[in-house]
Amino acid sequence: MVLAGCETLPNNGPTSASVRSPSSATALSYVLIEVSGDTIDGLATFRPASLRGTSIEGTSFASKFTDTRPAPIITLGVGDIVSLSIFEAAPGGLFTPAQTAGARPGNFVSLPNQLIDQNGNLAVPYAGLVPASGRTIPQVQAEIENRLPNRAIEPQALRSLVEQHSATVSILGEVNTPGALALNTSGERILQVLARAGGSRYQAIESYLTLQRGGRGARVLLNNVLKDPSENIFMRPGDVLYVSREAPTFMALGASGLNGLFTFDTEFVTLTQAIGKAGGLLDAQADSSSVFVYRLETRGVLK
Repeated sequence: MVLAGCETLPNNGPTSASVRSPSSATALSYVLIEVSGDTIDGLATFRPASLRGTSIEGTSFASKFTDTRPAPIITLGVGDIVSLSIFEAAPGGLFTPAQTAGARPGNFVSLPNQLIDQNGNLAVPYAGLVPASGRTIPQVQAEIENRLPNRAIEPQALRSLVEQHSATVSILGEVNTPGALALNTSGERILQVLARAGGSRYQAIESYLTLQRGGRGARVLLNNVLKDPSENIFMRPGDVLYVSREAPTFMALGASGLNGLFTFDTEFVTLTQAIGKAGGLLDAQADSSSVFVYRLETRGVLK
């Protein structure tokens, strides 16, 4: 809040003296410090809320997402639908009988798409139940090939993911297309997932991203993610991203031309601009040496 005080403010309102020397009956506890170059430089050294995690004198100031690993390895899971083709080195094998060799486009057979069952297995003819959940496609292919050498002619398995239902993230809130999205196997960062959901409905300076992962949560301004590429971390299966709107505002009270709640039109608003938006100081009431800015800060920043 920006408050212009005076010594003889009529009606209701604090005087400059009462702000500078609060009585014991004051309901709001605060510390009054001079707005100076040192104060401004000190505030500028503290980072805003971060997904990567920072701290001030041991006090948690931002979030605890210090994960700097590369893109996650997407594995198969229960509910995924996969396709399977098995190739043999020559006709006459288990899957490519010799009598049909001339009518086939090659020595392979494509099996119907299959769903990974609740036990995490795939049923492959003559190979039995093959564990698939928690494994990569190449690992499943190798397992199938190892189970068929005595039945097929130098078998080679080719498996591909048709529909992914296990490695998903949820994006909710103020986006144009909320819902659950399957993660691309090459890895997707926060802004990529946000783009696939149609983007935020509001400006970046008033859109907050809340990331939930493994029982932890972190909140960061979208504008900060756009400005700092290191904040654009990889999404991981099971993540929940919630986009909320919180327009930045300030309150102007006291001996100014206008009192009330004002929104930021740009990312930053200086004190001079804020006084201007509030109609300036009233010549007959305001003391230009008694303009006070009330701001909530963490204990670490205050120290």
